[in-house]
Amino acid sequence: MYWYLHRASVSASEEGTNISATSSQSNSTMSVKEGWNFVGFPYNTPNTVSGLLEKIGSTLTMRAIYRWSGQTWIDVAKENVLKPGTGYLAYFDSAGTFDLGDTAAASYPQVVVPVEANRWQMVAVPILDAIAWRGAGASTTEFLPHSGFSVKLTDGGTLSMLEAIQQGLVATPLFLDNQHPNYSYTFLYDLPTENLPSFSAFWFMPKSSTVEGVIFSTQGGAGAAKISKTDLEKGSSSSGTPSTP
Repeated sequence: MYWYLHRASVSASEEGTNISATSSQSNSTMSVKEGWNFVGFPYNTPNTVSGLLEKIGSTLTMRAIYRWSGQTWIDVAKENVLKPGTGYLAYFDSAGTFDLGDTAAASYPQVVVPVEANRWQMVAVPILDAIAWRGAGASTTEFLPHSGFSVKLTDGGTLSMLEAIQQGLVATPLFLDNQHPNYSYTFLYDLPTENLPSFSAFWFMPKSSTVEGVIFSTQGGAGAAKISKTDLEKGSSSSGTPSTP
């Protein structure tokens, strides 16, 4: 299902999550795994596929890139548009890294990505700064909700993502795990770090029409009441599974 976009070679390998980033003043480096990657392109990074290929250069081979329309996979290479907040599924022949160039033009302390109820959609982290999904000091079975990663409600209110999962308003966001064969996902509450992986995209589904957007903020804070993993699993039950390519 993939085609030739750009051919080169790479011998690098990467440990940890499937997408990561490092920053040095104005430049950011994007790392990808061999095979399928969920990726996002924040503000100040390439906004076209042709621009992305220029950044990749001779570093590695990206053979395909798609977005999910809600009903089918769309060939993004033909559209030649990359939007902040939209998640993409990209296929790389090998693991490697590439420099996205000058990404320090402006900061975005908060971005709201609109979503639709009762269907899976691919959402991406739209800003380069660290976005916390849980507070520090929690265990692998109990978590402190953090408002850096939250949902906007139709009545104007907000809930942290963990609270929204607990209350059954959204399904648990799913991150692609390329460490495993076939199509394997990591639940939000199983991510190894307190922050969302930079340049990452994930499956997301509101289970209620009261949820109208996903909020990414560098100005959020942790709550006081912990939420157990068991409660999160109960709240996210009966949400079905997203489409695979």
